[in-house]
Amino acid sequence: MTYASLATAQRVRATALDQLPVALLGLSVAPILAANGGYYPLSWGWGAVVLAWGAALVALVRAPARPSGGELVFLGLLAAFAGWIAVSMIWTVSQTQTALELERALVYVAGVLAALSVVRRDQFAGLTGAVCAGMTAIAAYALGTRLFPHATNFTAFGGYRLSRPVGYWNGLGLMAGMATVLAFGFVGSARSAWARAAAAAAVPVTVSTLYFTFSRGAAISFAFGLLVLVGVERHRLKLLLRAAPVAAITAALVAQATRETALTHSTTSLVSAQHQGRGFAVLVLGAAAAAAYSTYLIRLLERMVPATRAVVGAGRLLVLVVVVLGVALLVAAYGSPVTMATRAYHSFTGPPTGGANLNNRLLTLSNNGRIPAWHVAWHTFEAHPLGGVGAGGFETYWDRHRTIDLKIRDAHNLYVETLAEGGVVGFALLLGVVLTPFVLFWRVRRRPLAAGALASFATYALAAAADWDWELSGVTLAALLCGTAVLIAGRRRDSETGSGRWRLVAVACAAAVALLAMFGLIGNLALNASTNAARTGDWPRAAHDAKRARTFAPWSSEPLASLGLAQVGLGQRTQAADTFRAAIRKDPQNYLLWLDLARVTSGSTRAAALAIAVKLNGRDSAVQQTVALLEAKP
Repeated sequence: MTYASLATAQRVRATALDQLPVALLGLSVAPILAANGGYYPLSWGWGAVVLAWGAALVALVRAPARPSGGELVFLGLLAAFAGWIAVSMIWTVSQTQTALELERALVYVAGVLAALSVVRRDQFAGLTGAVCAGMTAIAAYALGTRLFPHATNFTAFGGYRLSRPVGYWNGLGLMAGMATVLAFGFVGSARSAWARAAAAAAVPVTVSTLYFTFSRGAAISFAFGLLVLVGVERHRLKLLLRAAPVAAITAALVAQATRETALTHSTTSLVSAQHQGRGFAVLVLGAAAAAAYSTYLIRLLERMVPATRAVVGAGRLLVLVVVVLGVALLVAAYGSPVTMATRAYHSFTGPPTGGANLNNRLLTLSNNGRIPAWHVAWHTFEAHPLGGVGAGGFETYWDRHRTIDLKIRDAHNLYVETLAEGGVVGFALLLGVVLTPFVLFWRVRRRPLAAGALASFATYALAAAADWDWELSGVTLAALLCGTAVLIAGRRRDSETGSGRWRLVAVACAAAVALLAMFGLIGNLALNASTNAARTGDWPRAAHDAKRARTFAPWSSEPLASLGLAQVGLGQRTQAADTFRAAIRKDPQNYLLWLDLARVTSGSTRAAALAIAVKLNGRDSAVQQTVALLEAKP
């Protein structure tokens, strides 16, 4: 090997090692998404611990670049929002739920801190590419469960809407939409031909996944993200030229998907779904290959036809003609803008639509109980405008004040729910987090791929206004990494030299976040072990693990509830009653704890516990059944 080739190999190896932490950070969204979207506490603990310790390790090995003021503002606002969640434990209606909200927020703080510590200015595109790859991998797996179903995953849950592995169809649809917007950003701006081809190949997969969720909110947010991408991209004509063939191929694929009755009707049989699924899988692979090949053809066209003023003018005219024709067809099909707005309003405020054909669902905008939830959240804010009722407290207020028999935990609107739970202070902090990438985008508007990252973040920001995507930590982490990438792209070049001062700050902050997350993780592991032991009837083990969980989560009523259940299993009803009373002192508005107390007591104590449970959530059918059953007992 010659000296030159050896030097080249060493440079390639050094570059790969330098890019590895960035790639791992971006891909970290995939395992969290695979764990039910990161909805449950164990995924928060593991996610925050791995991200925080990873950030500390990289900062120790390699001095991180000095973050810009905008990056520090973004991280500071997010950390302050998490801090406000912690402070709200002073007045919260449920310390248990507030502590869980804090555990989830630590994942987001750890993710942004890791990005600021690991990613350099020229690596922001690698971060967004890894995030896109991670989401695309999850989308491909999800699509595979639809196209290759078997008895264990062929279910009518959710009306045959695609949801695995994220666990929620709207969350999966949003994730697929964010990945698609990022992919289009790479198709339009990536310098590498291979990167453009890979991104183009991903689009048919992610859009097919989005389609089979039949999520109207995700589809609307995806369309909004595309509009943002086109609106903020400086070279939008080049973007449209490069993306047009990919979009046309994908649109044809989705049009065919609407005709696959076994894949779009909730009454289909497993055999029919397997047959049509295999056929459509071939179409998806063909569309992905064609989309990738189209980037090669566009590249040849760009080389053959120089971008003269006349060519650019003709391109702009063509785009204008296409837009005008599209608007004309839309008006011809659905009426004037006023007519469309009126129809949309009546559809949104009307009852939900049914039917076996899920394609019909995409043509309506029924709120599905969101309006009553928003009303309750707003009234909660009016009653507690400054600090709210405490993070995680909306469910308690909903149970007491709802006007419909719908059991929900979140208000299906991040911003209104934050007003209710965090008051104006929490809302201001959250709004600052959301707006920072948009406000500072002007600094990076000339940088390729920055528009795609902002547009993907915008897709999430809109979807969060009509759903509980914040609770899906994998989806939210992907969005926050995209927002962070926008800010990293705006760093000054002279900040790329390693900063010893920032190294100390980064390591200290990451270690603090990791230790907090580890504390919650150990408690959740013990609580999970207690629950599993209870399922198998191993009551001594369940009691032992519940006591260990109480040690690491002394503020939570859940370990006490598990301990009380174990004591009931051991025949220790008197001790169980005392344990449930202790749990109630920590969480007095938890109607389930009052029902637990009623089950192990009698006489006036039982009657009082049942009366409080009815007051807290009298519309719940489980409460009504339990009350009827226990009142019949002596």
